[in-house]
Amino acid sequence: FDCTRGPSVADADRAAPELWIADAVTRECRPLLPGRGLNTLFENYSWLDDDTIVVCVIPSGREEAPTRPPTPRGPRVQSNGGGNVAQARTY
Repeated sequence: FDCTRGPSVADADRAAPELWIADAVTRECRPLLPGRGLNTLFENYSWLDDDTIVVCVIPSGREEAPTRPPTPRGPRVQSNGGGNVAQARTY
């Protein structure tokens, strides 16, 4: 199978994963839902029978993801009082 038409490696870290399907007879690969990324927070997909698949996809028209604040919310506090012994820097 030649399934090299997907996103390039450079774009793979920015694009949502897609579900592709391959036809064993024609030896062709194609995206099952072009432009609809998988919602990997839940299960990606599930086959109900030989011809039916259920897919969790990212909703179309969603807003951009919120950005992280430029500064941390507060100091990182660690304690070894709970039995978790870990060496911590003191400077």
